[in-house]
Amino acid sequence: MQSRPGPGGTLFVEVNGVGVTWMLRPTAEGPTVVQHGGDWAGQHSGFLMVPKRDFAITLLTNSESGPSLTAELFGDDWALREFAGVSNLSAVPRDLPPKKLAAYEGTYVANQIGIDGKSSGFGLELTAGDGELVAGLDGQTVLRLPFYRKDYVLANDPSGQPTGSRANFVRGSDGQVEWFRYGGRLFRHQPTGASASRTTLRPANRHLLRGF
Repeated sequence: MQSRPGPGGTLFVEVNGVGVTWMLRPTAEGPTVVQHGGDWAGQHSGFLMVPKRDFAITLLTNSESGPSLTAELFGDDWALREFAGVSNLSAVPRDLPPKKLAAYEGTYVANQIGIDGKSSGFGLELTAGDGELVAGLDGQTVLRLPFYRKDYVLANDPSGQPTGSRANFVRGSDGQVEWFRYGGRLFRHQPTGASASRTTLRPANRHLLRGF
């Protein structure tokens, strides 16, 4: 349950991988954070523990404002620092020139099965702006994505304020960017200028992506 299956990438936070239901989360100080949570419309929860520090915390909410509190307690590391003496891996944003950002630009499409049982897709449009990527959904800016290391970004809100989440890009065997991983979902990359996907794109149910 706490083995290291890696590589983990991100699942709201940076992870080493996922064991049997547990997100295995690294810390700057070394001890592993074991974490899981859940989200649905009107219901948001979180649970984490640091076995080596004898610390655990859980949260259950039944409010649409719940994601803000779960992000503060389980994405940000305030509770970890205050009660367990550990912190997230450092993530200092840095501006990238347009030439480097160009490799990440394009449409990223994820598939989902709705509550009606039908399969559909929805796309994020990633464009470069002011040294970072800007993610658009249904014609509106939903995320600002500054890089803090190669292929890893902070997921900030449209005003640039932290949401407590991180995301990353996944490259194929040819070294090109093929996927964007955010919130437990993989979005397939369609570079700018590529032919349109055959996937039927529908407006996204925003509760399916915590933080949107």
